[in-house]
Amino acid sequence: MKLSLYYTAKIAYRLLSSKATWGPQVSAKSKTKSCRSEFIGNKKPKVKLTDQQNQILEAISKGNSIFITGSAGTGKTYLLQHIISELRKIHGKSRVFVIASTGVAACSLNRQTLHSFAGIGLGDASNVDLLSKVTLDKRAYRRWNKARALVIDEISMISGEVFDNLEFIARSIRSEELGCEEKIWGGIQLVVSGDFFQLPPVISNKGQQKEFAFEADCWNASFDMQIELKTIFKQSDAQLIKLLQGIRKGKYDSEDLKLLDQCCSKVEPDSSAVQLYPRIEDVNRVNAQRLDRLDEISDICGNGNLLPVVRFDSGQEVMIGLERWYVMEGDEAVAMRNQIPLILAWALSIHKCQGMTLNNLHTDLYRGFWLWDGICCSFAC
Repeated sequence: MKLSLYYTAKIAYRLLSSKATWGPQVSAKSKTKSCRSEFIGNKKPKVKLTDQQNQILEAISKGNSIFITGSAGTGKTYLLQHIISELRKIHGKSRVFVIASTGVAACSLNRQTLHSFAGIGLGDASNVDLLSKVTLDKRAYRRWNKARALVIDEISMISGEVFDNLEFIARSIRSEELGCEEKIWGGIQLVVSGDFFQLPPVISNKGQQKEFAFEADCWNASFDMQIELKTIFKQSDAQLIKLLQGIRKGKYDSEDLKLLDQCCSKVEPDSSAVQLYPRIEDVNRVNAQRLDRLDEISDICGNGNLLPVVRFDSGQEVMIGLERWYVMEGDEAVAMRNQIPLILAWALSIHKCQGMTLNNLHTDLYRGFWLWDGICCSFAC
């Protein structure tokens, strides 16, 4: 059966290693331990924070609102985890809310999407209409009143208009309900993270003037500090770092082009490599083709069960069972679902992998949709 064939383990590992509450695991063989104990039980060595990161944590402890940016590999998500812990010590766990612009980004921090938290639906209405919508949503209204700190990740995909609307909602609700004078964001301590050189917002209204969050009217007033992380942890090769930084800023030279040319290939990619595309139709095409092929080898790989088997990078094969996931509002679980924590991932869209680390990938940027001087700047890994 199709579900009992091998899924890409790199993405499965990332989903399985989130901090959700775990349900029972089912082993493919008696000698195979559960995924969680085998792959997640081994603690990673602690990474020492840089002086700059410690300065940010100190500013957070003093109640400052901060925007944190930096290129891929500078430890933004790792730093956010420390910041969240610090904020919970200050304000209490139930009063710190962590949200992200997309579901995948929210999953990496085990929290909600921005639209779900805020109660604004698609967010394609005026600030007054959105305020009315939130006011009628008892849970969302309570969240805005309860919040003392708000952490927003992957800010590049949030428009300036949405950012302004969120600030208006926070200020309006909190000044009225809490009986305090109007303050920016209603006095909520704000921590925002992301890289504006990565993916832009998806704008349905082409006439929108404030495309990026930093174009919001309230942007500068929202922060006491705006900091760019400089130290890159994920790469150590100086030439590769130079190339990636050049792609990020739309700059390149002959050495960069030569290195890129050496990486180009006209042959079929390694079957173990995740294929990365700018457009979802290419992703769907590849995943559909690979899924169809599974029928051809189902008698090699079939295990007689409805549960999928994952072959991890280590070579170990594990049958994946249902996991239980919670949507939390502080300490309160407001929703729960059981799900097999896997997605088809022979191919991924650039949007889907925003913020991920992929050890092995094949990418085709021929149909890239954001070009500067002939270099596609949609590459976000």
